[in-house]
This record gives sequence, C-alpha cells and structure tokens, in this order.
Amino acid sequence: MSLKYRPEIDGLRAIAVVAVVLYHAEFVFLGVNPFKGGFIGVDIFFVISGYLITSIIVREMSEGKFSFTSFYERRARRILPALFTVILTSIPFALIYMLPKAMKEYAGSVLSALAFGSNIWFWQEDSYTAELSALKPFLHTWTLSVEEQFYVIFPIVLLLLWRFARRYITSIFVLVFLFSLQLAHSGSANYVDATFYLLPTRGWELLAGAILAKLELEKGRPNHPFLDVIMPAVGIFLICNAIFFFNDKMRHPSYITLFPVLGTMLIIWFSKRGKLITYTLGSKPLVAVGLISYSFYLWHFPIFAFSKIKDSTYSQYDKVEWIALAVVLSVTSYFLIEKPLRKSHLLSLKHFIAILMTAIIVITASMSYMYFYAVKVRIDDAAFNIESEKEKRFLYIQEICGPLGWADCYKPQESKKNVLVIGDSMVPDAVNIMNEQYPDIFYVIDTLGGCPPYNQINKLVTPDHPDLDECIKLNEKRFSPASLEKIDGVVIMNLYEWFTPKHLEPYLEFLKSAGVQNVLLFGNYFRNKTGMDNLLQDYTSLREMEYYLRNSSELYGGDFDAGLDIMAAKFGYDFLSIKRFACNTNGTCPLFINGVPYSWDKHHFSIEFSRYLSEKMAGALSETWLGNINESGSATKDQ
Repeated sequence: MSLKYRPEIDGLRAIAVVAVVLYHAEFVFLGVNPFKGGFIGVDIFFVISGYLITSIIVREMSEGKFSFTSFYERRARRILPALFTVILTSIPFALIYMLPKAMKEYAGSVLSALAFGSNIWFWQEDSYTAELSALKPFLHTWTLSVEEQFYVIFPIVLLLLWRFARRYITSIFVLVFLFSLQLAHSGSANYVDATFYLLPTRGWELLAGAILAKLELEKGRPNHPFLDVIMPAVGIFLICNAIFFFNDKMRHPSYITLFPVLGTMLIIWFSKRGKLITYTLGSKPLVAVGLISYSFYLWHFPIFAFSKIKDSTYSQYDKVEWIALAVVLSVTSYFLIEKPLRKSHLLSLKHFIAILMTAIIVITASMSYMYFYAVKVRIDDAAFNIESEKEKRFLYIQEICGPLGWADCYKPQESKKNVLVIGDSMVPDAVNIMNEQYPDIFYVIDTLGGCPPYNQINKLVTPDHPDLDECIKLNEKRFSPASLEKIDGVVIMNLYEWFTPKHLEPYLEFLKSAGVQNVLLFGNYFRNKTGMDNLLQDYTSLREMEYYLRNSSELYGGDFDAGLDIMAAKFGYDFLSIKRFACNTNGTCPLFINGVPYSWDKHHFSIEFSRYLSEKMAGALSETWLGNINESGSATKDQ
C-alpha cells in the first residue's frame, strides 16, 4: 500500500519556504518587517517531515516490507545531491569574497553539515567572535542536521517499538512529545541556543507529525463535514498569525510555538479534496513552489549571505533579485539534479554511491584546505595564525581566571590592590599595558563589546545592537555604588568614535559623586576601515602594507585626545594619550612593531603593541596614581 500523494502538503511546503525566505530577506515596508515571524516555516517543515517519514515507515512495517537500506537510500537521494550541488557551487565565492576568519567558519560549517552535525556546530560557535548570522552561507543547514539525526534514530526506535510494544507506540509518541515540548519551553528561557538548535528540543515538532501518521494508520483520518471545513481554516489562521505577528525576540521553540505546529497538524489531519483550503493549497502555483521548496531553501541563504559579504550596501530591489536568482537555480537543480537522482531506475545505487563519494572527497578536501589556509598569513618571512594572534590579547584573563575560577575572576580580591578597568572591547588592551608595569595589581575587568559606560546607551545605539539588553543591564550595574566596593582605582578605555568624550561625562560625574579619587583615562590610536586579516591577503610584504596604510584612507578615526584631556582635567583625573607615546618625535606613528601589526583586526591592540606601549609609557604611568597606589589606599574617600 503506497502513500497517497496529497498536493495540499506541497502547498504547505510552499507557505513554509516562502515564509522562511521572506524572513531572511528582511523586507521593510513603512518601517515594518511584515514577515518577522517567518522563521516558523522551519517548524512547519518539521511537522510535515515527521508525518511523511512516519507514514512511510509504519506502512512498510505493517506490510513487512521495511528495509533500512531502502529507507536510507531514499533519504540520501532526496537530501544529498541538491545539498552537495549548492556546496560545490559556493566554494569559488567563498574563496573570492570571504575573509580568513569567515572562511574558516564557512569550511567548518560545511564539514559539520557533511557529518549531519551543523546544528551542533552553530550551537557551539562563540557568538562574540563568530561572524554575523546573516553572513554564514550554510547556517540554514542546521535544520537538515536535525532531520538527519531524527532519520538515524527514529527508524531504529520505531522498529523496536513495533516488535516489542506495538500497542503502546502512540502513547509513547505522545509522552515523548510532551517531554520534548516541556524541555523546549524550559530551555528557551535558560539555554536559548541549545534549545533552538538541538534535536531533543525540536523532536516534539517532528513527533507531532509522527502522531498523526500513526493515528491515520490505526483509525484513518476523520470524515466530519463541519470540521473538515473549519479546522483547515483555523490551521491557516494559526500559521499566518505566527508568520505576521511572531518575532525572533520571543521564546522559541516553546509553548507559543504550539500555535503554528497545531495549525499545520489541523491542515494535515482535516484537509479533504474539494474543500476551499485544500483546493487552494493544492493549486498549481503553490504545488509548484512546494515541489522546489527543498532546493529553494538550500539556495536562498547562500545567495543572500554571499551577496551581503560582497556588498554590504543593498536595497530592497537587490533582495528581489536575490530571490529571483534563488528561484531560477532551484528550478534548474530540481529538474536536473534533485528529481532525476531520486529515481533508482535512472541511476543505480552503485553509481549513485560513487557520485556521492566523489562529491564528498572533493568537498572535504576543499573545506580542509580552506579551514587551514584561512587563518595563516605571512608577513615577509614570518608566518602567523591570525586567530591565535588575536587570542593573545586575552592572556591576562586566561591566566587569572583559570586558577582563580571564572566565577571569581571579575570580583575584587581581598589581598590585592584592585583596579577597575571599564569600557568596551578595548579593556583587555589597557590591562595589557598596565600589567607589564604593575603585575601585583588585580585588574577587575568590566567589558562588553560595543558597550562603553553610559547610562542612556539605548539613545546612542540602534535597536539592532547585538547586546543592547545586556549592555543596558551592565550600565545599570556600572552606575551603582556597589560596583566601586573594594576598588582602589578606575581605568577607562573605549573606542572613541560614535562614543565621544562628552558621553563619558555622566560616568565621570558618577565617580566624582561617589568620592572616587583615582581615575585614569586612556586615549585612542588608529582604526582600520578593513580588518588586518583581509589586508594581509593582499599585502604580504611589510614594506608594501605599511606604505599602503600610511598613504591610503584605510586608517581613520577622529583625534579625541584633546576632548579627553579636557574632560579629565575638569574632574581632576589623569589622562594618557596613546598616540603621544606610540608616535615618534618626527611625527610618524608605527603600524608595525618588530614585524607585527599594531592590530590583528581593525582596532584592538596586538599583545606586542600593548607591551611596546607599556615600555614607552612607563614613566608617565608612574606619575599617575598608579605609581603610588600601594601607598595611596582606596579609590574613594570613605572606603
């Protein structure tokens, strides 16, 4: 008994993929993104997959025809050819447009996708150092990995249940569904990334479809004239409501995700031929989109990502062109790759495996080359691993927090003189400068990227600031007297650009009102418009690069030293200019120290440059309160 084709399910697929694509396109009309909940298209896909896969397996088991070999061959023919085609097509664009760090992440994500583990890869990525999600060409493959993991586990479990607990399969499905749903709801509040990416918290969506399939085999779908009209309409309403009114700030997946999942279940369960919703979903345009939905899903995200990497200034019309290109490639790959390779009579299993193995070898070799090539650069005769060099600026934090324990390394220590070093991501550089001269001081590090000390930070940054909520909470803490307990001095270091010296005034007023006497402000240096890791791909000669940087617009940033000096003097605090000590008497300022760039990205100091500054600034540092902190006592008058 073969599974009867249901065109309305292809219509559902069409709604799901269009919702996802429009969500990723981020169209804005009158200042509003109408498809801000389009990510729930993935949840629709999961329910459909659970329903269809379970329907196939239980029907074959009931007829005694189930074969693991046949099952996995069909899955491989369905999933891998189109996926491998998209990956292979993307490789030249990655080599042309991606920076080393992004290329490394790209290669790692592709390799993890080959191993059915890209959801785990993206879950484990460090969100602070990782590229923006929209610039990761294969971020969307996490959904495939969830399904593939389900395909590996589910048939085995179902076969065991079929043999030893057939009477209880539906009940077990329901129990696991409820457990997974509760796990997702709880995890969405405390373990957001893991809950979003991993199978245990996505399994309930696949099981929602599996339950329907099992009930249909046992009892058949209901035939109720009233419900067959009402319930699909309710289902469409729940799905559309989620697409237009959900947003990515909500807890997801969680109880609220039940609405689009339930809507999908209602359509699958109650749709009947001849009814309005079934007729609409089964119409030729929607079915056509549904048929290419897998290819469309695969193509759209790499096209979006590489287009954004190539040119960060794009319009609404550009996005329409991206979608049109994705449609063309989807139709092409569907008819030339996806559809033919599904048919075993056109391509034997032996030849199919040979093609897959060839593709896997080519992809693995390419990704391995890109993974290792991406991080290594040469400057004259010296080779550098850019990621390792970037990590060196965090050596103090690693050396302190390891033995002391991460829970305590950001707290003042009883037996030490404690200096609070506060600011944005430049804070580790200030610590590296001071620690060379004053290693006995304990540096209490208060840092968050893009988050200087300002009590109205939401007025300075755009709402899409990646850590806005965390930054607001951090600044509430920073402006609390409790943040100064057991502190003997305060050092402030920020990247002054959109944040200017005048914005520092409220924090200095707070310190003054709290009676803080020992405060030191550091100035800026240079900032690259393009990351050093990118420039090093074009200029491997130190002489060429230094000439290029000195004679181009790649270096920029206003000189805020005068404003910082005035601000420090106003409150009776110390100020030290980085440029004053780094630059030579003839007015030239080094971009490289002993063959190492002052920064391995755009502005954060290399450890070598920080040590160079420390030596140059030793005398000036000793003339500030740091020079006699061991005798001067606490930072505030009343401590």
